Amino acid sequence: PSGKWIWKKELRQAVEEVALDRDDRLAGTLDDGRLVLFDPEGGTREVPLEGASEPCLLVDAPDGAPEDLSWLALARRAQWLRGLDAGGAVLW
Repeated sequence: PSGKWIWKKELRQAVEEVALDRDDRLAGTLDDGRLVLFDPEGGTREVPLEGASEPCLLVDAPDGAPEDLSWLALARRAQWLRGLDAGGAVLW
């Protein structure tokens, strides 16, 4: 709340989108189609989004979505939409 840095992370790739899920977990998509998950201490884990060789749109799960759904990822050119859990696994 004081506005001081808690952590800072520099990424080598360009970030396309960032989103917070309903539990305030942060994730982002990179320009090469990977998903990056951030932990509360600023650590990262990259998860490849299979079939994505393009930057993907990433949004938080909408209200009323199942509890295990954290994010929605959309590949525009490949024309797929996927539901992702908090660990980046594809639910559908």
